Amino acid sequence: MRKNDRGAITLFTLIAGLFFVAFLTSMLLIGAVKRQSQIEATKQTEKLYSQGNANEIYDSYFGGDAVPIYTFAQLKEMCSGKEIVINEEGGKYFTFSPSAIYILRNDLEGEHNGILSIPPVAFTENGRLEGNGKTIKIKDTSKTADETYYYYNSSNNYAFPLTKEGYSYLGLQLYFDGVNNTANGHSNTTTIWKDISGNGNDATITGGTWNTDSLLFDGVDDSADVSFNTDFSPATTVQCTYLLKDANAAFVWSFYNDTTTNYRFAGGYRSGTIYVKNDSGGVKTYGTFDQTNKTAMNTTILKPSENKCTFYRDADSTPGYFNTEGINDNIHATGISFARWNIYHEVKMYRFMVYNRELSREEIEHNYKVDKTRVNF
Repeated sequence: MRKNDRGAITLFTLIAGLFFVAFLTSMLLIGAVKRQSQIEATKQTEKLYSQGNANEIYDSYFGGDAVPIYTFAQLKEMCSGKEIVINEEGGKYFTFSPSAIYILRNDLEGEHNGILSIPPVAFTENGRLEGNGKTIKIKDTSKTADETYYYYNSSNNYAFPLTKEGYSYLGLQLYFDGVNNTANGHSNTTTIWKDISGNGNDATITGGTWNTDSLLFDGVDDSADVSFNTDFSPATTVQCTYLLKDANAAFVWSFYNDTTTNYRFAGGYRSGTIYVKNDSGGVKTYGTFDQTNKTAMNTTILKPSENKCTFYRDADSTPGYFNTEGINDNIHATGISFARWNIYHEVKMYRFMVYNRELSREEIEHNYKVDKTRVNF
């Protein structure tokens, strides 16, 4: 090999080595800068959390693309697809699309005629409303003057609307509440049980004694009746919370068409057994439980088009299912009677509700949690 060739190879090797060293150095520098950026970002996030600045945390997490909600008017525009200027953000425009991530910046309170359909009801894509620890209170102007409902903040994401007592609100047709229906509360007299759903379906009480938290049927001849028009299809949910005073006690309710003897569907708890009964005389039972001096929440969901009934005891994760012969989707009830049929036992009634739809498992569990707090059982 000639001397010039050896020199060229040596120079090439040296240059290649220098390039390799330069490459390694640049990679190390990039890695160091990246690590430093990550450290700074972590420190900044820790600082935001330590300062409790939730707005900046959300902006940081979503890259500034989250849609802020400052006012009740902005809340009503969610999912509208409009481009809206938000003055609180310095006049910045945001698109209120169904796929947007909305962040509550303030506690909100306002009025709306009927149910305000906000998440998840109004969402058609992948959007959601982040609660950010804020509350929403909405007065339904189609109801009575004192009716205000709330939106439930589940894991910081708002879900279904609630009554002011905290129960699920959507589809609520009838609501008797012993806790808020003492003679000094919603009821004007001891002979009327006020329907606080706002639909005016007040019940006439025979006997009955108001406690501070319930209506007590004495076990002799007390009952309650209400005229109430409702269709069973596609689903009706009856939910009640009560306490029975002895092992053989009974609480029953029934829908009827023309008279209290021409019932179309009934259900309740009797002699230790939860059961339903239909107008063909068939009786379906769901379990035997000792409820002596125990408060329980029963949820019965009727689905006539499927000839089916679903029963939940408290927030049972394994509800009972059975067919309901004699029940069809043409049933239209004109009233409800409960704690009668000549079956009188001492019963404390805390709550009785009727919905014109099927409650979800989440709603059943939520109503149960509200009962556990309000009734303390």
